[in-house]
Amino acid sequence: MRSIFTLFLCRALSILLFLPLGVSTLSAQTHTPRTVAVNAACGGYYEYLPADYTTTTGKYPLLIYISGGNGAFGNGSASSMAILLNQGVPRVIKQNLLPKTFTVNGETTSYIIISPQFRYKPSPVEVNTFIDYIVNAYPRIDQARICLTAFSIGGDAAWKTPHDLASASRLAALVPVAGYNNPYSDANAQFIAAGKLPVWAIHSNADAAPVSWTISMVNKINSFNPAVPPVLSRPDGLTHEQTHVVVYEPSYKPNGLNIYEWCLQFKRSATTPPVTGPPATEPPAVEPPAGSPPIANAGVDTAITLPGNTVTLTGSGLDPQGETLSFRWSKITGPSAYTIVSPAQATTIVNGLVTGEYRFQLEVTTTAGLSTRDTAEVTVLPAISDTSYRSFTSAPNPFSNYIRIEGSNKQRGKTTVSVIDQSGKVLKETVFMKETDAISQEIPVAGLQSGVYFLRIVTGDRKDVLRVMKL
Repeated sequence: MRSIFTLFLCRALSILLFLPLGVSTLSAQTHTPRTVAVNAACGGYYEYLPADYTTTTGKYPLLIYISGGNGAFGNGSASSMAILLNQGVPRVIKQNLLPKTFTVNGETTSYIIISPQFRYKPSPVEVNTFIDYIVNAYPRIDQARICLTAFSIGGDAAWKTPHDLASASRLAALVPVAGYNNPYSDANAQFIAAGKLPVWAIHSNADAAPVSWTISMVNKINSFNPAVPPVLSRPDGLTHEQTHVVVYEPSYKPNGLNIYEWCLQFKRSATTPPVTGPPATEPPAVEPPAGSPPIANAGVDTAITLPGNTVTLTGSGLDPQGETLSFRWSKITGPSAYTIVSPAQATTIVNGLVTGEYRFQLEVTTTAGLSTRDTAEVTVLPAISDTSYRSFTSAPNPFSNYIRIEGSNKQRGKTTVSVIDQSGKVLKETVFMKETDAISQEIPVAGLQSGVYFLRIVTGDRKDVLRVMKL
């Protein structure tokens, strides 16, 4: 077994210029947890600095790694972020597997690596504001070489980060690994292609998260005839959790280069300004393909608890050619009881909902008749007093760092356990295979604030809901 990465001795830094803004003049190691309120979604991150960071004045490429779910969400405290070290790039650093330098196309360099801990799956805007913060806090980042890679649910966030041309154009490379693209959306494919963003998508054929999600996304990008065609790797026999262990190690080179080397092949020709505020200069002009369909965004999935039976669906649309858009909401799956108040508006209220899972579709159409669709899921949880809806129990309740679910029903197969707060936001998700009627499964829930939460347990078409509490 490989040895654990030995911590560097603490020493004083002599020149403040070498440090990122706001960072202490003492550093105990090159891989350091930083607790800082970046935005609503992120309260901290792990920082990896090159070995020669304090003795040189040059710029370094930036690699951002977004972890998967299954307990990796948290509040950004040092204790909460410790779980990040068990996955992906932070795991490679912890186990001392990351080379100090990489040589690509005759150039030798090292990475600044930042691994954020999000409280929940971040939106594209929240990821981009995080990138804005990092490039401002670390002025020695080479903004022409920003690579974004992510695993599992983090991969879903990575796929959705280039949600417009500016967001796609700021990244030098994108590497989603076993991306949990659920609900499936490929609306960003147009911007990835138009922004000439290199993509290497990695997804095992044996993954419980369907490889078809990644295949479909790559095919959608190719449908726009991108100048830089995406690369797709489909390793055989790796489970979901095995995938991040294998593919992030520098020895994984299916095409002759590992992830770290592959990203260094690409460099933007000019620095792209922050995408979340007024740019100092216009981003590089990239013309969208002629006759391209619009972009549809149905907004975020949500959940409510009866007796509340009303939600607001907040959608949006964008046409790269600037055409006028029309909107149409419709229900595609779910119970028959519902009313869409303003189906022809981007934002609408839906009321009259009952217990069950709804999927609403937003269709965005241009004056030329081109259209794109996106969906939003609304889960209506039963009233707390409705115990007939449950076939599982949980303990301990109140909980601290884990919850054990026990019970039995006839459903078997892929099971998803979601931790949902009282506003309906999904904070954590755990996926496992239910192979018998009875189960006893431990769910990691570290990092949650005190309060009331709901556990949504879905196997096939069976859904159970439990109310739990953290003190």
